[in-house]
Formats: sequence, C-alpha cells, structure tokens
Amino acid sequence: MSADANHSISPDTAMSRDPDLLAWLGRWYGTFLLAAAAACGLASVAERFFPGWSGSLVLSLLVATVLLVGGELFIIALPFSWGTAQVSVGSICSLGVAMWLGPAYAVVLILLTAFLASYRQWRNVNVSIENAASAAISSAIAGIAWWELVPHHAMPLTSIRTTVVFVLVAVLHSVINFGTVAVGTAIARRQPILRLIISMSGGRNFIFTIPFLAAFVPLIGSQSPLALLFFALPLVSSHLALRALWRLEHDTQTTLAALTDILELRDPYTAFHSERVSVYAVAIAARVSGLTVQERATLERAARIHDIGKAAVRDEILLKTGKLTDEERRTMESHSSIGADLIARMHAYRDCVELIRHHHERWDGGGYPSRLMAERIPLGARVMAVADSLDAMTTDRPYRSAMSLAVAIDEIQRNSRTQFDPDVVDAFMEALSDPVFDELKQRTDPTTAAAAD
Repeated sequence: MSADANHSISPDTAMSRDPDLLAWLGRWYGTFLLAAAAACGLASVAERFFPGWSGSLVLSLLVATVLLVGGELFIIALPFSWGTAQVSVGSICSLGVAMWLGPAYAVVLILLTAFLASYRQWRNVNVSIENAASAAISSAIAGIAWWELVPHHAMPLTSIRTTVVFVLVAVLHSVINFGTVAVGTAIARRQPILRLIISMSGGRNFIFTIPFLAAFVPLIGSQSPLALLFFALPLVSSHLALRALWRLEHDTQTTLAALTDILELRDPYTAFHSERVSVYAVAIAARVSGLTVQERATLERAARIHDIGKAAVRDEILLKTGKLTDEERRTMESHSSIGADLIARMHAYRDCVELIRHHHERWDGGGYPSRLMAERIPLGARVMAVADSLDAMTTDRPYRSAMSLAVAIDEIQRNSRTQFDPDVVDAFMEALSDPVFDELKQRTDPTTAAAAD
C-alpha cells in the first residue's frame, strides 16, 4: 500500500497543569516547534531556497495549496494506548511541495493548511499549533537539505545522485515528523519515549511512514502544475484502501468481542467475564516491567476474547453443576487450543494466538494444553492467568458462591510459584490500588458494601 502515515497528537494527550518542568514543557512545546519552523522559513528566504517569481508560480502555489488541503482532509484517526494518531497523505504532499516550490513557500502553506485541518479535527488551538508546527518543521528541514544538496532544477529519481539524496531526505522528513510528535506525546503522557515510539509506529511498520511518493510532486509539477491534481487521485485511492483495511480489522475485533459476550451469556454466572478479565489484565500488566506498550495492547485484545473457544464446548459440560468426568474435563480444557486455532486465521489477531492458547498454563508446568513451565509460558499469558483466576474466584459459579476479594488475594498469593508467576503476583498486588478494582472491592467485601449503603 502506498498511503503515507502522518502522525499527530490528539487532545486526549493533553498535560494536566501541574507546576513542574514537564507541565511547563507540555504547555510550550508547540510554541517551540512553531518558532523552529519559522526560523527554518527565514533561513530558507535568506538562502533563496525558492523559485523566482513568474506567472506560472501563482498557478503552482494554488495547486500546491489544493494538494496540501486535500492531503490533510483525508484523515483516519487510529487508536493507540497513548491516545490517537492521524494517518493521511499529507506528508507526501508536504514533502513534495517543499522540494518543488522550496521550503520558504512550503513552511507558510503547510502551517496554514495543517493548522486548519488539525483544528477542524480536534477543536483545540494548542494541539493544532503543535501538529502544524511539527509538519512544517519536518518539511522545511527536508526541503532545505534537498535544495542545498541538489543542483538547481534537478529532479528526484533522474540520476543516482538525486535518487540517493531524495531517499535520505524522505527518511529525514519522517524521522523529524515522527520524532517531534513522539517527544511531545512523551512529555504530555509522562511515558518513556522508546515505548511510545514502538506503540506509535507499530514497531515493524515505520518504513510505510516514509513519503517516497513525494518524488513525483516536483517531477510532475515542473512539467504541468495542473497535472498534479490528477496525481492526487491515486493518493486518495490508496488512503481510502487503508481506511477500509483499518475498518475491517476494527470491525473484526468488535465482532469477536461481541461474540464472546454472547457466548458467555449462555451461562449467567460468567456473563461479561472476558470483559472484566481484560480490564484486570491491563491494570496488572501496567506494573509488569517486561511488557512493552505494544505487548500490553496485544494482551488487552487477547484477554477480551480468551474464552472464545468455549463455543465448541457443549452446554451440558459448560453448565454442569457437578464434578466433570475425565472426558468432560478434557473437552473443557480443549477450549484454549480451539480458540487459538480459530483466531490464528484472522490477521487482526495474529499476535494474540499464543496468549490465548497458553492462558491456562501453570508456573510449575501442571497446566494445559502444552504443560509449559515458568518463563516458557508467554508473559502475557501469565498475566492473563492471574486476571482470569481473580474474576473466576470473585464471581458466583453453579458449584460455589463468589469469594471476597480478600480471600481471592490470599489464594493467588498462596499459589505464587506453583500456579502463578511470582513476579506477576507481585505486580497484581501493586495493581490493587488501581481504580479498576474499586467496584470489585465493593461487590465482594460485605463491610465495604455496608459502609457504602
């Protein structure tokens, strides 16, 4: 797919106004970027990095404005654990215009169009300034590098020299654009920048954020500015294809989560069990140092549908109030493998397969289906095992009443180093202060419930 990614910060990353250095940086970061973009523009004017005035320049500026506006209008807001990022064709147009008409003109046009597009999306002046300045400074620096290193009027991809320079400039553009947003988000969210970079880029997919198609903007624009309007058509088409792909994955995840809820409604005792397990797992995982931001997001999705394999378990076994026979127990225990095999066919859940398959493994090797032991069990599955057991113990079941949270905590601690990873148990104990457990405390602790009444 040829669509380019243009990342920006959303209002949900906004910094609370705490009287400290990070809060101050969060409030003024956009202004710093804006000043840097303006400085790049002034430097470009001083170096005369812009074409001479002519009648055709007016038409070129108008076409460039249309391209930039169109590129910013076609936006997808993608959810991440830290907030959202925008994916658009804006970076292709921004870099192309900076190379074609020079960074001096590009800074002004990009600041205006990116600000208006961001404000239209978020209705937040500070966020819009930061997003516009990030887009402008990345294009300005890349444009300055191009005009400095390539002879005047030379076009990209027309020689080995211009091809190599263009690739370097395109990578530089993406690194600066991506980096300024990552730094701003890290300041706002007070999170390690490396983890944010992994989450925002998808780790392995950063290559797709590089606007290589920008080379065609000066190539086509130098021949006929109006022809660039037709160049926009495949950009829009690729963007729409990307949006359709994301919607397909999103709808797949939503459908499977809803299907899991429906399956759990077969048994009123386990209704919305997976939803609660997902919430508990996320809270515990936040205290586990070995999990990256991306792995925590994967765990959340896996926990949400971890019992989907129970669709293959007959009701007379699933809802049985008495003790299961050996054959019935084997059937029940097959649900984790069945669920993993089912979602393995789905691209949206390919990274969740092993977590679902092994969420019933035990630290001492006595679990199922593979009898994995200790650290051979995927870390996310170890976290899910604690969250799963916690919800199972604190909800009513046909064969017993719900335990109080205090009793469940004692049981989890007692089974540390046998059923559960001791480090995950320690993380669980730390996570109990998280507000997500407040409702559980009130529901299972008679003393707390009585005090609330």
